[in-house]
Amino acid sequence: RHYHLAKTTDCEEKGIQLLHLWDFEIKEKLPIVTSIIKSKLKLNKKIGARKCVLRDITVKEANEFFEKTHLQGGCVASFAKGLFYDNTLVCCASFGKPRFTKDYDIELIRFSSELELNIIGGMSKILKEIKGSIISYANRRISTGDAYHQCGFVFHHSTAPSYGYTKGLIIESRMKYQKHKLKDMEHYSPDLSEVEIMALNNYHRIWDCGNNVFIREG
Repeated sequence: RHYHLAKTTDCEEKGIQLLHLWDFEIKEKLPIVTSIIKSKLKLNKKIGARKCVLRDITVKEANEFFEKTHLQGGCVASFAKGLFYDNTLVCCASFGKPRFTKDYDIELIRFSSELELNIIGGMSKILKEIKGSIISYANRRISTGDAYHQCGFVFHHSTAPSYGYTKGLIIESRMKYQKHKLKDMEHYSPDLSEVEIMALNNYHRIWDCGNNVFIREG
């Protein structure tokens, strides 16, 4: 459960950021992986947010952008905003009601820039338009959350590692395999746990590194 997280914290203590990338991400999303690594090495092209125009965009437009630029792809959201450079969408954020708490007004669910392009001040420019308190989650596999500090967020806490299931091809969300959704699966029994049913169907449980949670008060 803590295997990958332990490696992350050991590296953090030595001033090293460790990236965890699943094999299927490298195989299927290599351009996104490459952009992430180049960003960490400060090799991506840079454009100042002041040169970009902020516009409201549809959630559909945002998700099409995220499918090309974000490891997790699109998401369920309430609204989205984008930055345009020469009338081209180069940076995008989506928002919705907080999924795991009622203590804040809005959750920043997704944020990304065009591949191999860093929009300096992009997150800050978008968030200036958002009123109310905001919560957001930085995936510790690939992020330290530095951009949040630059936008007035404060670190709140780290979540415990979560898990997904795999048969060796991709890792799927555990939400898809909650016990009440497994009644049609082979080897299902009300006397067995979710993990036991999945194991009998040859699914393996894979753990991540958890998230760092950041808060911006309204």
